[in-house]
Amino acid sequence: MSFDISAGARQDAANAVRAYNRKPGRYGSAFQAEFNRAAVAVAAQPRLYPLVEDGVPGLEIREFFIKRFKQRVIYLVSGEDVLVVAVVHADGPEGAWHRNLPPST
Repeated sequence: MSFDISAGARQDAANAVRAYNRKPGRYGSAFQAEFNRAAVAVAAQPRLYPLVEDGVPGLEIREFFIKRFKQRVIYLVSGEDVLVVAVVHADGPEGAWHRNLPPST
């Protein structure tokens, strides 16, 4: 099995860290720790987490929900390969993360 985090997802996470650091309490490092924990959990058991509701037909796209921050870690499972494609706030528009899907999907 291979596990990777796309450049788009890395950018999403970095943007979230910056946004949380601008808020009172400066929770960027706490979010980063939660994101890292999510990545480890997904890498260990990718099919444990639910399929997304705003997915793409024919693709196995799942999400790990970071409850504390209401963030969705969205990833693509293809055979034994796992690719985190996006990190988006749960209140964001449905399907906005589709922009991060690899062109070959």
